[in-house]
Amino acid sequence: MIRRIKKEEGFTIVELMITMVIFVLALAASSQMFVGMLTNFKQQSRIAESNIEGLVGLELLRYDIEQAGFGLFWDISGGAYANEAAAPANVYNDAPNGVPRSFVLGDNLAPATTADPGLNNSDYLVVKSTNAATNDAAQRFTYITKNPGQPNILRGWGTLGNEQMAGADHVVILDLNQRRLINSGGFSAQLSNNNFSFNSGANPPTFAFEPTRDVDNTFLVYGIKTNADGLAPRMPFNRADYYVRIPAAGMPQRCAPNTGMLYKATVNHSNGALTEMPIMDCVADMQVVFAIDNTPTDTNINPDLFGAIPAGYTAQNIRDQVKEVRVYIVSHEGQADANYNFVGPININDRDLGNFKALTVGTGALEFSPNYRWKVHRMVLTPYNLR
Repeated sequence: MIRRIKKEEGFTIVELMITMVIFVLALAASSQMFVGMLTNFKQQSRIAESNIEGLVGLELLRYDIEQAGFGLFWDISGGAYANEAAAPANVYNDAPNGVPRSFVLGDNLAPATTADPGLNNSDYLVVKSTNAATNDAAQRFTYITKNPGQPNILRGWGTLGNEQMAGADHVVILDLNQRRLINSGGFSAQLSNNNFSFNSGANPPTFAFEPTRDVDNTFLVYGIKTNADGLAPRMPFNRADYYVRIPAAGMPQRCAPNTGMLYKATVNHSNGALTEMPIMDCVADMQVVFAIDNTPTDTNINPDLFGAIPAGYTAQNIRDQVKEVRVYIVSHEGQADANYNFVGPININDRDLGNFKALTVGTGALEFSPNYRWKVHRMVLTPYNLR
């Protein structure tokens, strides 16, 4: 019998090594491409995240500035309030008993530490109105009219339940004709369930908060706070402070050195402390420029002064002469990018002031890293409720 020899062949060690080298090179190339794509995706997603967060925060700031002065009285008519914000924010108070200024500015602060407001000599903006707070009552208003021979009428809003004043809401009442604060043993009142009358805290309730003349005399009612804490308001308005500082904890790791967080802080009616709400991350600076008609008696109504509000300006000066508010916020998009080089400085430019502040880009302790995409957010706003 003839035996057939079966030929068996395999790969040589050289062939195996060549195959492995090719496989490793292909794997390394695909891995490098994946890392690059992942890095770019992460950078772009961080940029998108920064932009979305920035839009939300800037919208809050825009709303408060445009609403500045809403519900503020022009004449306290012998009323009294003793408190506003507690220290250190009390330097921006109008208490005791002052007519509230719609805007107050701390210009180019020099904080003792980075945890204090005013990081990198940024500005401190105070906005006063009845709706500057975030509670439900502060977003509500209505009015009372007096018809001849009929009871006073508190205007309701039909089926708009969220807009209706609640029975325990703390409110202030203003005479529409004179923007005068109505007082009856106190500057604020609570809605009662007794035929829409007002309860000033007296027992039995006093009705002095209601109009006493005919339909031409209308009182405006503005919510200040809910009664969740059972305490009366400490001031007849609300207040929001905007500033930049570095928190003791919770700073996002993606933020560049020497940046902080932009806060909106509302004054707590119970003790005057600030209740902070971070609205924007990775902020290096905030500058506020007021466009002011500094010569209101001439025929030119256009602004002729740009910068901080002059010292000594009263609430009436601000109402009559502030025409525009410009806000400049410096932040960066996304996270650090070793392949990106920002050419500085970071100039804050105003159309009337030119380049009025520059942040140095570099690697020094007080400089701003060039490996970030720096951006200046510009907001030009008209306060519609000063008058």
